[in-house]
Amino acid sequence: MKKLLYAAILAATLLPLHAQEKQQAAPTKFWGNQNAYLHRQASVMFDMIDQTLDKNRPEKGVPEARKLALANLDLLLHDTINDNSAPLLNFLNKRVGKMEEDMSRPVKSGYKLYKIYNDGFVARTPSVSIAFDIVRGLCHDKTLITDSLIHAIADNCDILFITHNHSDHGDPEVVKYFLSSGKPVIAVPEFMPEEKRIRHLRPADGSSYNGTVDLPGGKISLKIYPGHQDHLMNNLYVVTTPEGRTFAHVGDQYQSKSEDMEWIPGITPELPPVDALIFNCWNTRLPEIISTFRPTLAVPGHENEMGHTIDHREAFWLTFQKMEKSPSDYVVMGWGECLEQP
Repeated sequence: MKKLLYAAILAATLLPLHAQEKQQAAPTKFWGNQNAYLHRQASVMFDMIDQTLDKNRPEKGVPEARKLALANLDLLLHDTINDNSAPLLNFLNKRVGKMEEDMSRPVKSGYKLYKIYNDGFVARTPSVSIAFDIVRGLCHDKTLITDSLIHAIADNCDILFITHNHSDHGDPEVVKYFLSSGKPVIAVPEFMPEEKRIRHLRPADGSSYNGTVDLPGGKISLKIYPGHQDHLMNNLYVVTTPEGRTFAHVGDQYQSKSEDMEWIPGITPELPPVDALIFNCWNTRLPEIISTFRPTLAVPGHENEMGHTIDHREAFWLTFQKMEKSPSDYVVMGWGECLEQP
């Protein structure tokens, strides 16, 4: 019943967008109406990208069909005429909606890793579902993903981790929903410090936090390392599930703070085998970060953050170029995609 309710709410939310798109897409001749042409072109291209990504699921390396689809997505997302447009909102919510539908089904073996938007990921095993940096997303102060869809995703998660106090990584409304649902939220002390229900965990510089968290499906092991994004606290999370699967999310760890790189490479011996390492694609020292965690798969995030100006909407084509130097196998994922591993 809840699933049907969410579907109805999502349909009602997106209906005006579809109606607007249909109304503007009606002309077949666009002479004298450049905006109508660009709007229609965006609708067609977003739909083609959606279909191509559905047929070419995330996999290791640089599959050409995916590379071309994501590069075309870069072009659309770097043209500000599409900011908050009906074609963009339809595309994003459609893709995330398909991912949420998959999340409602149990994981029978291995793990599934979902990329929602920006640096928001969900890692799921047969026992637990772990969320990192989930946000609804903002573009010119307007929300990108509907509340009902984000709530449905949260309903399929057991815990939320927030790496640092930036709106593209921590969304107070998402946090409030997790907390109201009785689910734990772990964050740096700088994020919503007045909210006492959040577990504000931050180890002393140079040390690590080691603990466990009881979830409905079992106990997870947790390591937290005290990184930074410039002057901001940025937790590096290493989470191990009851099945022994380990996921690391390092948020916006940024090496402009040179003292972090004095100790980060030294944590390698104390890390468990990492199945997937999630990191920001614009990190300036990617090979060193990846070599530190030695993951089975390196998974970049943060491409095309729509709250940024176009020069800092990091492009997928640029991520592909950077990942050529990765010392580990890697997978480049788009919005609303699922990576399934045995």
